[in-house]
Amino acid sequence: QDTLYLLGREDGMGSIGPLFTCFTGEIYETARAMAPMNKGGRLDPPWTMVLDEAALICSVPLERWTADSRGLGINIHAVFQSPAQIYERWGKHGYQTIWDNCVKLIMGGLSNEEHLDGLSKLCGKHKEKKESHSKSPGADGTMKESTSWTHVEVDTMTPADIMNLEP
Repeated sequence: QDTLYLLGREDGMGSIGPLFTCFTGEIYETARAMAPMNKGGRLDPPWTMVLDEAALICSVPLERWTADSRGLGINIHAVFQSPAQIYERWGKHGYQTIWDNCVKLIMGGLSNEEHLDGLSKLCGKHKEKKESHSKSPGADGTMKESTSWTHVEVDTMTPADIMNLEP
């Protein structure tokens, strides 16, 4: 299949962003209209949009697109520097919709504590076996050592683990 690359930058007056937004929207709507014409109502092969710096250069309605695009065979890879960019561009509800609808790929270098805590919670917890030792005097007056094991719940990835991922 053919590939189209749109390259530009956001630089205030004269920005190419509105043109990119319009053009990207038209391509998306065309793909969306083509999906029902295919077996299973999905594009085959699936179509992928890679929207790098989506909040800055290509302000399409991701809060709506992410809700039904996968079911149509449209994969959206939106790249952001931080969740704050999503929040600023699409507002609180838009941010939450985009965040909830998307699979997340987190790269290293994050530093926002609230975001890191949230990602740590998304990773969940697991049980680890913890060994402990104790000594107590035996009936004969000598010290007896015993070992016991318990299972403790720990974060699968701590905020520090996530922050220190390789970029």
